[in-house]
Order: sequence, then C-alpha cells, then structure tokens
Amino acid sequence: MRNSRYHRSARSGLMAAAALVAFVLAAAWSGGSAAAQQTSSTPAKKSAKKSAKKPAGEADKGTSKGSSIETVTVARGPFRIDVSVKGYFEPEEAFAFRLQPKVWSSFKIADVVPHGAGVKQGEVVLRFDSEQLEKQIEELQRKLESSERGLAKMRVERDQSEERVRLSREAVERATENTLHQWETFQKTGHAMAKESAERMLQGARYQLEYAMEELKQLKKMYEA
Repeated sequence: MRNSRYHRSARSGLMAAAALVAFVLAAAWSGGSAAAQQTSSTPAKKSAKKSAKKPAGEADKGTSKGSSIETVTVARGPFRIDVSVKGYFEPEEAFAFRLQPKVWSSFKIADVVPHGAGVKQGEVVLRFDSEQLEKQIEELQRKLESSERGLAKMRVERDQSEERVRLSREAVERATENTLHQWETFQKTGHAMAKESAERMLQGARYQLEYAMEELKQLKKMYEA
C-alpha cells in the first residue's frame, strides 16, 4: 500500500524486543566469561593439593579428569536478531463512507471487508441487503403501471366525451334549424300548436348541449389532475 506507515505500537514492540535481546546476550556473555575463568582456576588449585597428598600415579589421573571441561572462545563479529511482531498498515489519508439516501432510509449490511484487510482497485468493500428495497421497488412499479392504465382509460373516455359533444352540437344545430323552420311556418299559418312544439324542441336541444358540455368539463379536470 502506497504512502503508509507502521502503527506506533508495532514500532515500540520492535524496539523493546531488540533491547531485551541485546541485554540477554550481554548478560550471557559476561556470565560465561566469569564462569570460564572460575572453572579454569578452581580445578588447578584442587589438583595441586591432591597431588601433594597422593602418589605420582594418582595425581596424573586427577589431571586427566579436569581436562574434560569444554570452553568456548568469544570472538567479535556481526550477528543478526530476528524479531516477529504483529502490526498493520494505516493510510496517511483516510476516506469515510457516507450514505445519504433521498427516499429509502432502512439499510442492512450484508457483507463488509474486515478492518485492516488489503483490497484491490474495483473490489467490493461493502454490500447491503437489498431484499426489502427490491420489494419496495416492485410495489412502486405495480402502482405506476396501474396509474398508467387508469390514465389511458381516462384518455379514451375524454375522446368519447368529445365525440358526444360534437354530436350534440350537430343535433342542436339541426333542432335550431327545425325550430326556425317551424317558427316561420307558424308565422305564416298562425297555429299555436306549431309554436309550442318548436319551443319544446329548442328547450330539449339546449338541455342536451348543456349536459354534454358539463360532462366534457369534468373529464378535462380529471385528465389534468
């Protein structure tokens, strides 16, 4: 990992371990040298006393026993200390993940990379459980499809209402022409029944037109909403 450093605890542990090993080696070297000098001088004194008391043959036997002590020669030279410690890397700049949803706010973590684990570019470090979110999306999709079907139905009804209005207008126009014709006939003939019939036809045509116009108005309001 680029631009990273050891954790301070790893450095402290490494320095403490190195100091401890150096101290143990120094103490062992000092103790070994003193023991070697004391061992080499003590048998010599004892063998001299024994040789004075014993005959010459027995003195040679004691000297042969003392010569079996092993000695080690300490020499100056380089040595290597291997220390194994546990630690992890930390980036110089950390990046915090922030999730700020606009609608859905209930998120459940399904999988996450462990703390301190190494990752590569493009690797997924955090994955959410999307089961509930997918169900909500499916429910909204069904509602959207239902709304679209309702809108299409309203458009058909609007077209049908506009057609009825057109036919009603044509009927009013025809009724008006008939009424005018009957009115002219009434003026010429002077019959009261013709006048009354013409007025009824005109009034009925007006009612029919008003009903068709009100129905069209209501459908337009529903369509615009």
